[in-house]
Amino acid sequence: MQKSLRMMGMATLALSMLAPPALAQQQQQQQRYREQTIQAQTGELPEMIGELRRLTDQAARLRAADPIFIGDLRRLADIYQERHDYAMQWPVQLVSEDFRDGDFTRNPAWTPVEGNWQIVSRDNRAMLHSAILKPQPAAPPPAATGAPAPMTGQDVVVGVLGAIIRQQSGQGAQTTQPAPTPPAAAVQPTSATIQLPATISNAFALKMELASAGADGRLDLALYRGQPGESAYRLIYSPAAETGLVLARLTPQGTKLLGSSTGRVNLEDDKLHVIEWRRDQAGKMSVMLDGKPMIEVSDSEIRGRLDGLTLVNGGGSHWIASLAVNGAREPAARPDGAPSYRRGTQ
Repeated sequence: MQKSLRMMGMATLALSMLAPPALAQQQQQQQRYREQTIQAQTGELPEMIGELRRLTDQAARLRAADPIFIGDLRRLADIYQERHDYAMQWPVQLVSEDFRDGDFTRNPAWTPVEGNWQIVSRDNRAMLHSAILKPQPAAPPPAATGAPAPMTGQDVVVGVLGAIIRQQSGQGAQTTQPAPTPPAAAVQPTSATIQLPATISNAFALKMELASAGADGRLDLALYRGQPGESAYRLIYSPAAETGLVLARLTPQGTKLLGSSTGRVNLEDDKLHVIEWRRDQAGKMSVMLDGKPMIEVSDSEIRGRLDGLTLVNGGGSHWIASLAVNGAREPAARPDGAPSYRRGTQ
């Protein structure tokens, strides 16, 4: 076998020596292509990008190609340069919080918007806690029979959107001439919201440890762009719904249900659970619960970096033990002021 390989090698060498100039030139080009491919596979992409830029500049000086085609080549070099820079910076820890310092208002600085949030001790760990006790519903009249229909994922999204609109517009349950309320009848909050401004790359990997109590509760985790409530991807946990985890997109143009888990999800077992939420540069998102895949969708509607995250307690009692977000640092603006062509930032 080895003898045959040696003979084949000698024959190939002899043919290359006897080959006409055109064939020899073609073989040289093929060898150069193979070397460039090996460079790309061994992480030497910057050298290839530099060579592409050099050849593009040379073609422009010699007017050897159409200017539009040269412009396309330069944009291609920009795309791969920025993708390479982005990949070299991943992963960077963008948010890290375990509340062990007992103060959620600094390092990092959370901002309570409504309701009560506090640091409590649970299982010998400091955790961020919020509790919303919903009033007990009145007994149905005798004519009412049958159990209410369980909520679907779309029902959950519509309910969340309505709550956001009421919060932003300042609408409440009061009429134009509210009746006087006795001092002892304090109004109970129906939700609690806390926000953390943070620069988060469009591609991210989020991990949160939490525990919950209250079968009719709800907990929302939103990653927003712009001002909170304007545009966001929102992950909603609702144990009473047919689909316990729902992923939605909220923008000024409307709300869209992107995906949901199959079947109910119940975290009300007095244990810590881990939610992992990931998004890549192409907009592909996945949600895992305790290592089990729950949601997989793709959406690239919200582009560019994200500006922070929001937690909303829509009912029940919730403990957040830790929250971490990994991503990439946003590249500095190019000196020539040219736009970024990296996917997700257009």
